[in-house]
Amino acid sequence: MLLLGGLGAGAFLAGRWVADPAAATSTAPAGRHEAGLPPTPTPPAAGSPPDEPRSSGAIGHWQASGHEASDAATDLAAATGDGVHLLGDSIGARLLPALRARVSGRPLSYDVWNGRPTPAALDTLARTSAERGLAPTVLVVCGSNDIFDPWQLEQQVDRAREIVGRRRLLWVTPFVSRPSAPAADMRNSAVLGLALERAAAVGTVELVRWFEYLARLPGDTSDHVEDGLHPTPRGAAALADLVLASLH
Repeated sequence: MLLLGGLGAGAFLAGRWVADPAAATSTAPAGRHEAGLPPTPTPPAAGSPPDEPRSSGAIGHWQASGHEASDAATDLAAATGDGVHLLGDSIGARLLPALRARVSGRPLSYDVWNGRPTPAALDTLARTSAERGLAPTVLVVCGSNDIFDPWQLEQQVDRAREIVGRRRLLWVTPFVSRPSAPAADMRNSAVLGLALERAAAVGTVELVRWFEYLARLPGDTSDHVEDGLHPTPRGAAALADLVLASLH
């Protein structure tokens, strides 16, 4: 079974520590309930007061945050060649320079927006697909801003699959443990992790196991993530290496 507390749903699979992250990305069984994974936990009742360890707070006005996207020529090169499209939030923004250096032989298109939750990111992905096309591989670095309402990620992953069609779809498992709400963030990261595990179990996505990598580090994670969320330069390099391993 997957454990939903402590280290989160992504950290344990089938009642054991996942020693090899690649081995834990299974091929699709007949259905999600046959994958040996529990269903997504029931969300709190609408209007119920937040309680620890459930509430991570509320999302801020992310629309005013930094946004960076590739130009039309880059998008076209990625879509018509052996390219990669990065869709991300602030984690994706910090990953971008390190990833660009590692995939220099492949076109890399991107749209990264600090603070953006998954539903809004997928709105952008759908527009990009319709207007410019998408690369053969789509890498999603979203979910950290869904801890405020983690219950809908599973359907958003299904939506992402609909948008990308037959393209390869990779998703980085989110890690959030801010000093202001560590218990709530870990619990909600677990809900997100379970949604991604269930999607991976039926072949909807391939997982890049960032959460699991950080959970295995000896000691604390401060040399890889600052503020319990954003990758440091060392962390961004480690995440880029995980992505690169998944791309090969």
